[in-house]
Amino acid sequence: MTGLISAFTTSLYFGPIGALAFTFGSCFGFCISAFFVWMVTVRNAMVALEQYPQLMLLHLVRNFRTYGGLKGVRLETEDDVTRFRERAKGSIILTTMLAVAWQTAGPAIEVGSPYRIMRR
Repeated sequence: MTGLISAFTTSLYFGPIGALAFTFGSCFGFCISAFFVWMVTVRNAMVALEQYPQLMLLHLVRNFRTYGGLKGVRLETEDDVTRFRERAKGSIILTTMLAVAWQTAGPAIEVGSPYRIMRR
């Protein structure tokens, strides 16, 4: 939508140069929407980490087997979960990994019934 709006307003004033405005406006709109999708995904991943810590850890380990930063991570108590969440907030790598883990754990979280055992 931002591409069309910018193309229309630019073509009113500058004529056929509106095609460039469409390109830049579309890129701007895509970047802004991707940023907001990223923020919502990270927020949902943090909520899922609070509600289903064992399931999220399972998906973290299964998706990122070769990442060495997950060795020795235990999410058995609420203090462990809080400590890991604070560690993830400080690292863009762990934040991205949590977002990916949330996306792969999404079907299990939506179904919910067989995984209520794993819920805190």
